[in-house]
Amino acid sequence: MKRTLCILLLMASCAYGRVGRLNTLSTIEGSTVVNQTITNLTSTTVNVTTVYATTIEATTIQEVTNVYTTNIQANGKATIYVNNPPLYFDQVTAGETDWWLAVNGDGEGDNDDWFEGGTGTTAMTNTRWRFSPTGIFSHTAAANPAPTASGEEQWDSDDFWMVRTDGTTDFATAQKMKMFSMTIYDPDTLNGVDAEVPIFPVEAEVFPGGIQLVDVGIKTDASSTYSVVFRSKTAPNDGSPAAIETVATSTSLEAEDDGTITNAAIAAGSIVYITIPSTDIDYLQVWGTYYVKTND
Repeated sequence: MKRTLCILLLMASCAYGRVGRLNTLSTIEGSTVVNQTITNLTSTTVNVTTVYATTIEATTIQEVTNVYTTNIQANGKATIYVNNPPLYFDQVTAGETDWWLAVNGDGEGDNDDWFEGGTGTTAMTNTRWRFSPTGIFSHTAAANPAPTASGEEQWDSDDFWMVRTDGTTDFATAQKMKMFSMTIYDPDTLNGVDAEVPIFPVEAEVFPGGIQLVDVGIKTDASSTYSVVFRSKTAPNDGSPAAIETVATSTSLEAEDDGTITNAAIAAGSIVYITIPSTDIDYLQVWGTYYVKTND
């Protein structure tokens, strides 16, 4: 009986070009449905390849490949039942930007699937942003991005900072790598007073999780052999400072660590010190690069 009804409806559609209204249907099965209004669809199985309609009113719309409509009403909510359901915004005008929305499900039955959006008509490609179930927002990243409109931003994947623009000039914010430096004039005279010099306090108000040193180095005014020891103290009167790195020039103007810094994690409240020699030079510049650690 159901198959006969479907055949009669399709025959009527062919005879009159379109059906004015399909009301209170439990199941639609077919390749194409063309009409003004489809209403009160209650079945959880609506297998239709293409729907052309002015209004669709339904409890559940499932497994519909293409929907062309001006209004979809679903009793207060719209539900799409598919594994990794994609929603495509495929623009009619050629050359316009198409978009997709999808849940990136892994099929493992756990609550860790990201909600994503991107450009094009193939889900999970050209992803532009992502939200995790816990509310974490993820930017897409690119090497040397070039945002154009004022307020746009993107993560620079090789320089590790956020690039923003005011519409005219691109500028970096939320930079991962940071730097400290200090210049000491006549350091050999200072050595005669106190060879231990504080250069960078890691204050808990600014760095509650401390910092991670990446590199340290020195520069001098004349080519010479000059050695500086970087240390960290938990307090100004700490009598047992932790060694960080020894950096030495060898008849050269500058030098930096060898890539393996000891005790690179500097806790909040600590102070980075240097120990300077009595070697006679006019000035010494010390520097360090680091990133701020999270307060886990």
